[in-house]
Amino acid sequence: MRDISLVAEQLRLVRQAERKFRGLWTIEQCLVHPALDRLAADADAVGPVVGWKNSSATLNGLGPDDDE
Repeated sequence: MRDISLVAEQLRLVRQAERKFRGLWTIEQCLVHPALDRLAADADAVGPVVGWKNSSATLNGLGPDDDE
């Protein structure tokens, strides 16, 4: 019987962790992603940053200093 109670307790903990994860994931989908999209749209509307050459390539690791 003790083994069954340990498995049941572990299952409760896993379910609790899953509920917490799903809650955090929902917050990310509802709040964080739209905020990042708005931030990106605002940055695109302003234009490129002065002094940065090909900033998206630099951020992607494809900057002008990369060896072929």
